[in-house]
Amino acid sequence: MGKRILKIYSSVAYSKPNVPCIILQGQWLLRLGFKTGSHVEVEQGEMELVIRLVQEESNMDHQ
Repeated sequence: MGKRILKIYSSVAYSKPNVPCIILQGQWLLRLGFKTGSHVEVEQGEMELVIRLVQEESNMDHQ
């Protein structure tokens, strides 16, 4: 498992004040199984985010 340090950017959302934005992109995501069109689950905790790939069977429940 690797570790990445990413910058938090600012993004405009629906004409509201700027909101924090984290951009995840790169071949390393593909190597980990995160393919275009896949779904992820984001779990929030105190001072952390956990991002998990949703299995294909579970994806069908969300469409």
